Amino acid sequence: MKQTYNKIAMATSLLILVGCGDFGTDSSNSPSNSPAPQSQIPTIGKAYYVDSAVKGVNYICGSQSGTTDVNGMFLFETDRDCTFSLGTILLRKVDSALLHDGENLYEVDSHIASVLQGLDIDHNLDNGIEVDQDIVSMLDIEYDIVPSTDSGMVLFEKKMQSEGAEVPTIKTSEKHVITTILSNNLYRVEDNKTQALSFKEDGVVLVKEDEKVVDNASYNIDSNNTVTLRDHDVLSVQTKKIQTGEQYIPMSHDKLWFSKRLADKSRVAQSQSGRVDNVQKIHPLNSNTRERYLDAINRARAKTQDCGKYGVLGPVDPLTWSSELYNAAVEHSVDMGKLDFFSHTGSGKDSDITAISLGLSGGSSSGERVRFNGYEYQEEGENIAAGIEDLDNVIKAWIDSDGHCVHLMSSSYSEVGLSLYVAKDTKHKYFWTQVFGSK
Repeated sequence: MKQTYNKIAMATSLLILVGCGDFGTDSSNSPSNSPAPQSQIPTIGKAYYVDSAVKGVNYICGSQSGTTDVNGMFLFETDRDCTFSLGTILLRKVDSALLHDGENLYEVDSHIASVLQGLDIDHNLDNGIEVDQDIVSMLDIEYDIVPSTDSGMVLFEKKMQSEGAEVPTIKTSEKHVITTILSNNLYRVEDNKTQALSFKEDGVVLVKEDEKVVDNASYNIDSNNTVTLRDHDVLSVQTKKIQTGEQYIPMSHDKLWFSKRLADKSRVAQSQSGRVDNVQKIHPLNSNTRERYLDAINRARAKTQDCGKYGVLGPVDPLTWSSELYNAAVEHSVDMGKLDFFSHTGSGKDSDITAISLGLSGGSSSGERVRFNGYEYQEEGENIAAGIEDLDNVIKAWIDSDGHCVHLMSSSYSEVGLSLYVAKDTKHKYFWTQVFGSK
């Protein structure tokens, strides 16, 4: 999914609107009396594309582009998504939230993993993967994207084999990926401590805290590539395949995180988990209000709407209500109202529950709030508004703004949550957050 967080602001003493998410408008659409944006030097990170380490994959990550080296290393611009390709064949897109300096980006999609393994020039995965560019150049003639369907992959792999590739079975490629992941330290949270797990080839796991071995365990991988971890008398079994976008091995008793950073976030979130429950308890939404909100949104979507530079859109299918998206929305409305500010980025203070719970260095983003509140999205977007009391008027204001209208009328979304927080002692008094998503 390609995500951008461009913003539009229209400010008077009574109205502020900002649209954010997969669609938006450029800062050039801001009012002429708005201050000129200051140029910023982008922050550049370095990460590693790993099945085994993959050399020869092209990447574009914001201002950074190139080809992965022998260690799978690539450069990325923070807060910008990445696109990976074989020649000009689109391999995958990666959400910026999955990219962190110094960390591995594991290829857990079985089909893509089998393609990369099949393209290894010396057919020896133990020394890493170097993509055979001669085979890629032949594939490039017929394909512009790696197929996403099983039937499409069958034809793609037949073409690879006709050019000399040795394509492994899905089960074989999965086994190699899980073995690669286990060859690096994994991390878990135990008794409010972050532990490193070092998996050895003899089936032994060393459990470490602060670089010191404090315990040991054992593990095995069965014929279905399921990992079982035996910690003394406690058995923890992998519950499902690792999904693209997930950064852990899901186990029955815990999660085995791919990095210490992720485990530390999980540990903080567990200790702060009561904060999330308080959002719903303190700011409940009765069924009548929920239906009124949803009806207003879907009445707008049931008509054609002029979304300015995006054209005339609609009618589009109605949205359904999501309690997770509502939780993300109400969290942000409360955060803005309590601290009397207006931005898509959370305050980073106690009322920014996501930022505090995850130990973020700054305020939370819309996508971080959505995921933290339990919604694993493929696409998400956010509209916010302040200074408007009436529901129909805020919907109209969003329709009248190109960037917000295209969110509200997007057929890419299937669910929505909408929240209003009233803070009478603040400048704008009424703080709305509307969050869209699809899985």
